[in-house]
Amino acid sequence: MNLEFLGVIEKERDGQQMLTDSAWLEYGATVDAFVPPPPQFGMNPATGERIELNRWPIDRAVKQGDEFLVVFLWESIDTPYGSGQIVVKGNSNKREEAIQFARKCAADLDADFIPS
Repeated sequence: MNLEFLGVIEKERDGQQMLTDSAWLEYGATVDAFVPPPPQFGMNPATGERIELNRWPIDRAVKQGDEFLVVFLWESIDTPYGSGQIVVKGNSNKREEAIQFARKCAADLDADFIPS
């Protein structure tokens, strides 16, 4: 499975990002389909060993069977404090379905999905 960048969810009003981490967390608690995102791996620079990197606990994903459909990664923007945007990555084999889910989440948050 290949996850590709699909776009971002943001709530910009008068030049300020108004989507907050607390609003995303509250919304995430209401979506039964949300699960933790897939692991992300990196390399220990001292040993060259492959390691699993820590994800933000605020990140979410949706699975279909054994595959991830869409992944939502919180990206903080500290103006104002606690605000940010959501980076959306989706299964390249189910791109349209992933985008539809992202658009629904954006609408539920009174935000905008900005496609790549």
